[in-house]
Amino acid sequence: MEGSMAHRLALVRQRLVFLLVLFFAGFAVLALRTLSLASACDEGGRALADASSRLLAAAPEDASRAERAAIVDRAGRLLAVNLPVRSLYADPHRLRDDPARVAHRLSAVLTDVSEGLIRARLESGRRFVWIKRHLTPDEVWRVNALGIPGLAFKREEHRTYPQGRLAAHLVGFVDSDGRGLMGVERAFDERLRKPSPGSSGALRLSVDLRVQQALRDELRRAMAHFSALGAAGVVMDVNTGELLALVSLPDFDPDHAADAPTAARFNRVSQGVYELGSTFKTFTLAAALDAGVVRLDSRYDARKPIPVAGGYTIHDDHPKRRVLSVPEAYIYSSNIAFAKIALDLGLDRQRAFFERLGFFRPPVIELPERGRPLHPERWREVNAMTAAFGHGIAVTPLQLAAATAAMVNG
Repeated sequence: MEGSMAHRLALVRQRLVFLLVLFFAGFAVLALRTLSLASACDEGGRALADASSRLLAAAPEDASRAERAAIVDRAGRLLAVNLPVRSLYADPHRLRDDPARVAHRLSAVLTDVSEGLIRARLESGRRFVWIKRHLTPDEVWRVNALGIPGLAFKREEHRTYPQGRLAAHLVGFVDSDGRGLMGVERAFDERLRKPSPGSSGALRLSVDLRVQQALRDELRRAMAHFSALGAAGVVMDVNTGELLALVSLPDFDPDHAADAPTAARFNRVSQGVYELGSTFKTFTLAAALDAGVVRLDSRYDARKPIPVAGGYTIHDDHPKRRVLSVPEAYIYSSNIAFAKIALDLGLDRQRAFFERLGFFRPPVIELPERGRPLHPERWREVNAMTAAFGHGIAVTPLQLAAATAAMVNG
């Protein structure tokens, strides 16, 4: 009897040991599986419900994977810089819920992406579809909280512009894949995507943000005062040609460039061409003095308008109706006197001088937005007279600044 009881107790102990071993083995497997899932999820700490390492590897390569170099002003102040962000994508084949329901739940979190667009992407049949690029930290947290299998995040770099509108036309902007589309971002796209090894990588510009701000403020005040549709201005070092400021108004927010109207993205400084009027008298006088056809004591009769073809006349806006010396003609901005100076200079010499100033080709600047000047193909007498005071020829404000710098830099 006692032997039989001892035998049964031994069997019970063996079974208990076996069950304990089985329990701990199962617990260990579950723990290892949990760790495996946690390590496979996104590094953010708020990983989605399903493992995504394989899908991350399948995400398309793009320019934003490598950090784009920063852009700074001459004093090192940030104009453009990359920040780490998350972008949301999906493998529709791994969804466990109806795509319509998933789209509805996501659109409640990602309010700037329509439910219809999300659903169309989830029902596309592809293995990889973007849901939204460059989510905010709050959006990442809220999407994670949904716990929808089949979704995952991809680490990317998002371009941001700390100075906002201040230097928008100069700096430009990039697309969602980090490719430069305008301004310095486009002109130096290759250099920014592949910074020089061993360097800080930042692209330093000649512009000074303090001067840029002052110029923009003045132009905004002038626009308001004259109820103007736009304005353009540059500040240039006449000795080196360096631009300390470049402002075109209206401007835009480069962080939301896609929302800006085309007119706001148009660079009036380097792209817009205009008849710049009496500013051209400086170049006409410089050409005539350089050629030796006039002297400062030369005199021109400005008493009567000059008739030209088509029934038009060249006249002065504020006529003196007398003979003017060359300095007086310049001070009083006499169109009549300068038309006569142009005839004394001669068509060929005037055209050649304007050509040397760059008035017949796009401006020279390290920006892709460059306008082509408008000028007569045949340089006739009437063209010479009107071009002498800036009519019948259209150039960019940048070309005007560069040509004026050439007059005063010695």
